[in-house]
Amino acid sequence: MSRLRKAGVTLLVTSLDGLEKTHDTRRGRTGLYQSVIKALEIASKKYLPQRILATNVPPEERGELARVVKQATGLGVDQQIPIQGVARPVFWGLGFKDVVDIGGEAADLPPESPSIVYDETMLADPRLLCHGLGFVNPTIIHVSPVGGVRSCNHAVGFANLGNTKKTRLLDILNAFSADPVSRVFYQQAYENSNRLAEVAGELFRAQAYKAFAHPCTAVVVLAHLIQSRADFNALRERIPTEEDIWQFNLAVANSLGLALSYLFRVSET
Repeated sequence: MSRLRKAGVTLLVTSLDGLEKTHDTRRGRTGLYQSVIKALEIASKKYLPQRILATNVPPEERGELARVVKQATGLGVDQQIPIQGVARPVFWGLGFKDVVDIGGEAADLPPESPSIVYDETMLADPRLLCHGLGFVNPTIIHVSPVGGVRSCNHAVGFANLGNTKKTRLLDILNAFSADPVSRVFYQQAYENSNRLAEVAGELFRAQAYKAFAHPCTAVVVLAHLIQSRADFNALRERIPTEEDIWQFNLAVANSLGLALSYLFRVSET
Protein backbone atom coordinates (compact mmCIF):
# COMPACT_ATOMS: atom_id res chain seq x y z
CA MET A 1 0.00 0.00 0.00
CA SER A 2 2.91 2.36 0.69
CA ARG A 3 4.13 1.78 -2.87
CA LEU A 4 0.68 2.69 -4.21
CA ARG A 5 0.73 5.97 -2.30
CA LYS A 6 4.22 6.78 -3.55
CA ALA A 7 3.09 6.02 -7.11
CA GLY A 8 0.41 8.68 -6.78
CA VAL A 9 -2.70 6.55 -6.20
CA THR A 10 -5.30 8.72 -4.47
CA LEU A 11 -8.24 6.32 -4.27
CA LEU A 12 -8.21 2.51 -3.98
CA VAL A 13 -11.35 0.87 -5.39
CA THR A 14 -12.26 -2.72 -4.48
CA SER A 15 -15.37 -4.85 -4.94
CA LEU A 16 -17.52 -6.79 -2.50
CA ASP A 17 -20.57 -8.64 -3.82
CA GLY A 18 -21.95 -9.47 -0.39
CA LEU A 19 -20.91 -11.36 2.71
CA GLU A 20 -18.37 -14.18 2.55
CA LYS A 21 -20.44 -17.00 1.04
CA THR A 22 -22.14 -14.72 -1.50
CA HIS A 23 -18.96 -12.95 -2.56
CA ASP A 24 -16.81 -16.07 -2.90
CA THR A 25 -19.56 -17.95 -4.76
CA ARG A 26 -20.04 -15.17 -7.28
CA ARG A 27 -16.32 -14.70 -7.80
CA GLY A 28 -15.65 -18.43 -7.96
CA ARG A 29 -12.80 -18.39 -5.47
CA THR A 30 -12.91 -19.53 -1.85
CA GLY A 31 -11.11 -17.21 0.55
CA LEU A 32 -11.33 -14.13 -1.68
CA TYR A 33 -13.69 -12.31 0.69
CA GLN A 34 -11.26 -12.58 3.57
CA SER A 35 -8.42 -11.37 1.32
CA VAL A 36 -10.45 -8.30 0.37
CA ILE A 37 -11.26 -7.50 4.00
CA LYS A 38 -7.57 -7.79 4.90
CA ALA A 39 -6.64 -5.46 2.03
CA LEU A 40 -9.23 -2.94 3.27
CA GLU A 41 -7.74 -3.03 6.74
CA ILE A 42 -4.18 -2.54 5.46
CA ALA A 43 -5.18 0.36 3.20
CA SER A 44 -6.98 2.00 6.11
CA LYS A 45 -3.87 1.76 8.30
CA LYS A 46 -1.84 3.35 5.49
CA TYR A 47 -4.39 6.20 5.22
CA LEU A 48 -5.18 5.40 1.60
CA PRO A 49 -8.69 6.64 0.67
CA GLN A 50 -10.96 3.79 -0.41
CA ARG A 51 -14.12 3.12 -2.37
CA ILE A 52 -15.75 -0.29 -1.87
CA LEU A 53 -18.25 -1.10 -4.62
CA ALA A 54 -20.99 -3.53 -3.60
CA THR A 55 -22.95 -4.65 -6.66
CA ASN A 56 -26.30 -6.48 -6.46
CA VAL A 57 -25.85 -7.33 -2.78
CA PRO A 58 -28.83 -9.28 -1.35
CA PRO A 59 -30.95 -6.84 0.70
CA GLU A 60 -30.67 -8.98 3.82
CA GLU A 61 -26.86 -8.75 3.71
CA ARG A 62 -26.49 -4.99 3.25
CA GLY A 63 -26.66 -3.99 6.90
CA GLU A 64 -24.09 -6.55 8.01
CA LEU A 65 -21.79 -5.75 5.08
CA ALA A 66 -21.90 -2.07 6.03
CA ARG A 67 -20.96 -3.01 9.59
CA VAL A 68 -18.03 -5.18 8.42
CA VAL A 69 -16.68 -2.44 6.15
CA LYS A 70 -17.07 0.13 8.92
CA GLN A 71 -15.12 -2.10 11.28
CA ALA A 72 -12.35 -2.70 8.72
CA THR A 73 -11.99 0.85 7.44
CA GLY A 74 -13.92 3.24 9.64
CA LEU A 75 -15.88 4.28 6.54
CA GLY A 76 -19.62 4.50 6.15
CA VAL A 77 -21.84 4.42 3.08
CA ASP A 78 -21.31 6.96 0.27
CA GLN A 79 -19.11 9.40 2.10
CA GLN A 80 -17.87 12.25 -0.08
CA ILE A 81 -14.34 13.45 -0.83
CA PRO A 82 -14.10 17.18 -1.58
CA ILE A 83 -11.73 17.68 -4.53
CA GLN A 84 -10.67 21.16 -5.53
CA GLY A 85 -12.01 22.12 -8.95
CA VAL A 86 -14.50 19.21 -9.11
CA ALA A 87 -18.10 20.33 -8.68
CA ARG A 88 -19.73 16.91 -8.67
CA PRO A 89 -19.38 14.71 -5.58
CA VAL A 90 -16.64 12.09 -5.49
CA PHE A 91 -17.65 9.23 -3.23
CA TRP A 92 -15.59 7.00 -0.99
CA GLY A 93 -16.49 4.37 1.57
CA LEU A 94 -19.05 1.66 0.80
CA GLY A 95 -21.32 2.15 -2.20
CA PHE A 96 -24.21 -0.12 -3.17
CA LYS A 97 -24.69 -0.40 -6.96
CA ASP A 98 -27.41 -1.70 -9.25
CA VAL A 99 -26.74 -4.46 -11.73
CA VAL A 100 -26.21 -3.01 -15.18
CA ASP A 101 -27.51 -5.44 -17.80
CA ILE A 102 -24.32 -5.80 -19.84
CA GLY A 103 -22.31 -8.95 -20.49
CA GLY A 104 -23.03 -11.83 -18.15
CA GLU A 105 -25.79 -9.89 -16.43
CA ALA A 106 -27.69 -9.82 -19.74
CA ALA A 107 -27.46 -13.57 -20.34
CA ASP A 108 -30.96 -14.41 -19.12
CA LEU A 109 -32.80 -11.42 -20.51
CA PRO A 110 -35.81 -12.13 -22.75
CA PRO A 111 -35.47 -11.54 -26.51
CA GLU A 112 -37.51 -8.34 -26.58
CA SER A 113 -36.85 -4.83 -27.79
CA PRO A 114 -35.20 -2.50 -25.25
CA SER A 115 -37.48 -0.38 -23.09
CA ILE A 116 -35.02 2.51 -22.86
CA VAL A 117 -35.88 5.73 -24.69
CA TYR A 118 -33.00 7.98 -25.66
CA ASP A 119 -34.11 11.36 -24.30
CA GLU A 120 -33.86 13.65 -21.28
CA THR A 121 -35.98 11.21 -19.26
CA MET A 122 -33.25 8.58 -19.53
CA LEU A 123 -30.56 11.06 -18.47
CA ALA A 124 -32.66 12.09 -15.47
CA ASP A 125 -33.00 8.49 -14.24
CA PRO A 126 -31.53 8.44 -10.69
CA ARG A 127 -29.74 5.16 -11.45
CA LEU A 128 -27.60 6.97 -14.04
CA LEU A 129 -25.44 8.75 -11.48
CA CYS A 130 -23.30 10.57 -14.05
CA HIS A 131 -26.36 11.62 -16.14
CA GLY A 132 -24.33 10.90 -19.27
CA LEU A 133 -21.49 13.21 -18.27
CA GLY A 134 -19.07 10.31 -17.86
CA PHE A 135 -18.26 10.62 -21.55
CA VAL A 136 -17.72 14.38 -21.53
CA ASN A 137 -16.96 15.55 -17.98
CA PRO A 138 -15.76 12.45 -16.13
CA THR A 139 -14.77 12.33 -12.48
CA ILE A 140 -12.54 9.27 -12.96
CA ILE A 141 -10.54 8.01 -15.93
CA HIS A 142 -10.18 4.22 -16.13
CA VAL A 143 -7.02 2.53 -17.44
CA SER A 144 -7.33 -1.19 -18.20
CA PRO A 145 -4.54 -3.72 -17.49
CA VAL A 146 -3.62 -3.56 -21.20
CA GLY A 147 -3.50 0.23 -21.25
CA GLY A 148 -6.89 1.08 -22.75
CA VAL A 149 -8.29 4.38 -21.47
CA ARG A 150 -12.00 5.10 -21.04
CA SER A 151 -14.13 7.40 -18.93
CA CYS A 152 -17.15 5.17 -18.21
CA ASN A 153 -16.87 2.33 -15.71
CA HIS A 154 -19.58 0.29 -17.44
CA ALA A 155 -18.10 0.55 -20.95
CA VAL A 156 -16.15 -2.67 -20.56
CA GLY A 157 -13.65 -3.27 -23.35
CA PHE A 158 -13.99 0.33 -24.52
CA ALA A 159 -10.75 2.23 -25.14
CA ASN A 160 -11.99 5.14 -27.23
CA LEU A 161 -9.66 7.66 -25.59
CA GLY A 162 -6.43 5.84 -26.44
CA ASN A 163 -3.89 3.42 -25.00
CA THR A 164 -1.13 4.29 -22.55
CA LYS A 165 1.17 1.72 -24.15
CA LYS A 166 1.09 3.76 -27.35
CA THR A 167 0.48 7.32 -26.13
CA ARG A 168 1.35 9.24 -22.98
CA LEU A 169 -1.62 9.59 -20.62
CA LEU A 170 -1.17 13.37 -20.59
CA ASP A 171 -1.45 13.47 -24.39
CA ILE A 172 -4.54 11.24 -24.26
CA LEU A 173 -6.21 13.59 -21.79
CA ASN A 174 -5.28 16.66 -23.82
CA ALA A 175 -6.97 15.10 -26.87
CA PHE A 176 -10.12 14.21 -24.91
CA SER A 177 -12.27 16.93 -26.49
CA ALA A 178 -11.57 15.54 -29.98
CA ASP A 179 -13.02 12.13 -29.10
CA PRO A 180 -16.18 11.57 -31.21
CA VAL A 181 -18.11 10.03 -28.31
CA SER A 182 -17.25 12.93 -26.02
CA ARG A 183 -18.27 15.43 -28.71
CA VAL A 184 -21.79 13.99 -28.96
CA PHE A 185 -22.30 13.97 -25.21
CA TYR A 186 -20.90 17.50 -25.01
CA GLN A 187 -23.46 18.64 -27.56
CA GLN A 188 -26.18 16.89 -25.55
CA ALA A 189 -25.13 18.43 -22.24
CA TYR A 190 -24.09 21.91 -23.27
CA GLU A 191 -25.36 22.77 -26.75
CA ASN A 192 -28.40 20.81 -27.90
CA SER A 193 -30.71 18.94 -25.53
CA ASN A 194 -31.95 16.69 -28.36
CA ARG A 195 -28.55 15.58 -29.68
CA LEU A 196 -28.56 12.19 -27.95
CA ALA A 197 -31.96 11.28 -29.36
CA GLU A 198 -30.92 12.49 -32.81
CA VAL A 199 -27.80 10.33 -32.89
CA ALA A 200 -29.71 7.35 -31.49
CA GLY A 201 -32.20 7.74 -34.32
CA GLU A 202 -29.36 7.68 -36.82
CA LEU A 203 -27.47 4.71 -35.36
CA PHE A 204 -29.50 2.62 -32.89
CA ARG A 205 -31.45 -0.39 -34.20
CA ALA A 206 -33.44 -1.79 -31.28
CA GLN A 207 -34.27 -5.07 -33.04
CA ALA A 208 -30.61 -6.17 -32.75
CA TYR A 209 -30.71 -6.37 -28.95
CA LYS A 210 -32.17 -8.32 -26.09
CA ALA A 211 -34.18 -6.27 -23.63
CA PHE A 212 -32.28 -3.88 -21.41
CA ALA A 213 -33.70 -1.54 -18.85
CA HIS A 214 -30.78 0.23 -17.13
CA PRO A 215 -29.90 3.71 -18.45
CA CYS A 216 -26.17 2.96 -18.17
CA THR A 217 -26.66 0.17 -20.70
CA ALA A 218 -28.31 2.57 -23.13
CA VAL A 219 -25.51 5.11 -22.74
CA VAL A 220 -22.80 2.49 -23.28
CA VAL A 221 -24.56 1.02 -26.34
CA LEU A 222 -24.85 4.46 -27.93
CA ALA A 223 -21.21 5.29 -27.14
CA HIS A 224 -20.09 2.09 -28.88
CA LEU A 225 -22.23 2.93 -31.91
CA ILE A 226 -20.83 6.45 -32.14
CA GLN A 227 -17.31 5.05 -32.00
CA SER A 228 -18.17 2.41 -34.61
CA ARG A 229 -19.31 5.09 -37.02
CA ALA A 230 -16.21 7.19 -36.34
CA ASP A 231 -13.94 4.20 -37.01
CA PHE A 232 -15.86 3.44 -40.20
CA ASN A 233 -15.54 7.03 -41.43
CA ALA A 234 -11.81 7.02 -40.72
CA LEU A 235 -11.28 3.94 -42.89
CA ARG A 236 -13.70 4.57 -45.78
CA GLU A 237 -14.44 7.51 -48.03
CA ARG A 238 -18.23 7.21 -47.82
CA ILE A 239 -21.02 7.52 -45.29
CA PRO A 240 -22.26 4.26 -43.76
CA THR A 241 -25.28 2.63 -45.39
CA GLU A 242 -28.21 1.14 -43.52
CA GLU A 243 -26.57 -2.27 -43.89
CA ASP A 244 -23.37 -0.87 -42.35
CA ILE A 245 -25.34 0.57 -39.42
CA TRP A 246 -26.99 -2.79 -38.84
CA GLN A 247 -23.54 -4.38 -38.72
CA PHE A 248 -22.49 -1.77 -36.16
CA ASN A 249 -25.43 -2.75 -33.97
CA LEU A 250 -24.90 -6.49 -34.36
CA ALA A 251 -21.24 -6.17 -33.41
CA VAL A 252 -21.99 -3.96 -30.40
CA ALA A 253 -24.81 -6.22 -29.21
CA ASN A 254 -22.49 -9.21 -29.43
CA SER A 255 -19.60 -7.51 -27.63
CA LEU A 256 -21.85 -6.43 -24.74
CA GLY A 257 -23.65 -9.76 -24.36
CA LEU A 258 -26.93 -8.23 -25.55
CA ALA A 259 -27.18 -9.94 -28.93
CA LEU A 260 -30.15 -11.95 -30.11
CA SER A 261 -28.59 -15.27 -31.09
CA TYR A 262 -30.94 -15.93 -34.03
CA LEU A 263 -30.02 -12.57 -35.59
CA PHE A 264 -26.36 -13.45 -35.39
CA ARG A 265 -26.95 -16.76 -37.08
CA VAL A 266 -28.66 -14.91 -39.92
CA SER A 267 -25.96 -12.23 -40.13
CA GLU A 268 -23.14 -14.75 -40.28
CA THR A 269 -24.63 -16.79 -43.14
